[in-house]
Amino acid sequence: MPPTSTMHEPARLNTPWWYWIVVALAIIFAIMGLMQLTYLSEIPDPLWTLVVYGIGQISNFLGAVSLLLRRKVSRWFYLIMAIAFAIHRIWLLLLSGLFSELPAGTPYLQMVAIILPIALIAFVALGVRKNWIR
Repeated sequence: MPPTSTMHEPARLNTPWWYWIVVALAIIFAIMGLMQLTYLSEIPDPLWTLVVYGIGQISNFLGAVSLLLRRKVSRWFYLIMAIAFAIHRIWLLLLSGLFSELPAGTPYLQMVAIILPIALIAFVALGVRKNWIR
C-alpha cells in the first residue's frame, strides 16, 4: 500500500539507502573543497581564477547541503560548480602554461572536478524523478 499523507503529516518518501551514501560522499568532497579555500592566499594564480575556484567550492558545499535536505535547488548549485570548475581547469591546463609542469596523470585527475558535478546533476535529476528530492 503506497504511503498516504494527511493535511498535517507529509507522505514518507522511500529513499534508498545508497542515496544517503552518495550524499555523505558529496558532503565529504564539499568539506575537503572548503578546506582548500584556506590555501588560496598561497597560490600565485591570477585573482579571477581564485574567485572562480572559490565560487565553485562554495557552490559545491551548498549543493551538498541542499542534497542532504533533499531540495531541487542542489542541481543549480552543481551547475554553477561545473561551470566554475570548467573555467578554472581550462585556465589551469590550457592557458596558464603549467601543463608541462604538472606530474603525469594530473590532467586526468583535474577532470574529476568537472565530471563529478555533472554526475551529481544527473543524480539530482534521478532523485527528482523518483520523488526522493522535493
